[in-house]
Amino acid sequence: MEIAEAKQILGLNDNFTQMELISAYKNNIAENDSAAADIDELGKFSESASKLYDISRAYLLLRDKELEIVPELAAQPLIIFTDASVKKNIDVAAFGVVADNIPRDFNFPSSIIEKYNITSFHIPSNQHHCIFSGLVANYDVNSAEMMAILCSIEVFMYLTQLTDQTMVIYTDSLVAKKVLSDKRMPPNTKLYTALRKRFRQLIDTHQLDIIIKKVNAHVGIEMNEIADATAKSRLDRMY
Repeated sequence: MEIAEAKQILGLNDNFTQMELISAYKNNIAENDSAAADIDELGKFSESASKLYDISRAYLLLRDKELEIVPELAAQPLIIFTDASVKKNIDVAAFGVVADNIPRDFNFPSSIIEKYNITSFHIPSNQHHCIFSGLVANYDVNSAEMMAILCSIEVFMYLTQLTDQTMVIYTDSLVAKKVLSDKRMPPNTKLYTALRKRFRQLIDTHQLDIIIKKVNAHVGIEMNEIADATAKSRLDRMY
């Protein structure tokens, strides 16, 4: 199966995003399942099974499409800004992430999209950055800031392994920076301990080169302001 045929099967255009790919796959599966439920002839059932096979092949082909790695990007660090937002009396926190120096055709890992309820994924057509938001339940603002960092690592770690880029993550949460990366500051809660353990596991298991830096909030740093606005907007749309 060729790329063009796969896109035709799923009804995708040339500039599809990873979220559009996942949505198209799920919609095609649902339509095929709905049609198959009314089939009572063996020949038509075989046709439905064949279509299901083609849909799955098309999805896997497009999902695993080789990334277009731009040499000058690979030589630069992957820059990531994260921020989180909470509201009183709401047990859900949102976070925003802005990343720079990534390939334009970077595809989100579908498992991470579902794990962190990621939405608003966007790569402007002529730029090498993306913006997205996620949701986590039962987290205070500091632990949500840490979850934003962990999510960013899980989203981009396979890309950095491919490009050999250093991942530089900026946060305006001093607590998040110290809990995750400062060995002199022991975590003071079980949750913080678990989040630091997960952070170390990701680095050690995947041999990642990660630097976490603290920036001041609300001082006009563009990517930090965008991450902050993205997190707040996600909560505002829900509540």
